Amino acid sequence: MEISTVGTVGRQRRTAPAILYFDASGAAGLTRGFLLTGMGLVLWLVLGIAITTWYDRRGLDRMQPEVLDYMNRSAAAYAEGASQPPPPR
Repeated sequence: MEISTVGTVGRQRRTAPAILYFDASGAAGLTRGFLLTGMGLVLWLVLGIAITTWYDRRGLDRMQPEVLDYMNRSAAAYAEGASQPPPPR
């Protein structure tokens, strides 16, 4: 089995001809393309939520607090019209 038939590219390669050349019929592969695309979306959403929940329950920071503070101060300085960002602390 080719790698491209497993991923998103493979799904697109099966779905596009069904739409372009076969009047978007399910028998031409449109149903399978949409089904696999939907399954991929659900899989990655569930995996992303599970990893984020695990990360949060361990008490890990998604971003270093110092970096987040600097970004907030930079955004505030930009909103006020400052020409230079604030220096890091």
